[in-house]
Amino acid sequence: MVYSYNFINNSTAYIPPNAKTAILAGGCFWCVEEAFERYVPGVIEAVSGYSGGTSLEPSYYDHAGHVEVVLVIYDPALTSYETILQYVGRTSEANEAV
Repeated sequence: MVYSYNFINNSTAYIPPNAKTAILAGGCFWCVEEAFERYVPGVIEAVSGYSGGTSLEPSYYDHAGHVEVVLVIYDPALTSYETILQYVGRTSEANEAV
């Protein structure tokens, strides 16, 4: 297995020096991305992408072997990694994250 992360549409994300990151699989990445950005205090940005697989450029229509994931960038002074995990556990569709 290749461990990698590919952003959708070659988007980029700025990670401030004091920020922390988490890469999470929770089913439909568009829903997870929006939920984190809209409802979780301390989340700076959430960016959809793919992880795993062997393709160097997976796309929405061709991502065999990859899992839809979201890169969550958060301020640890405002939220914790544990809170991030609890939230994704409540909002994810586990059957789609496999």
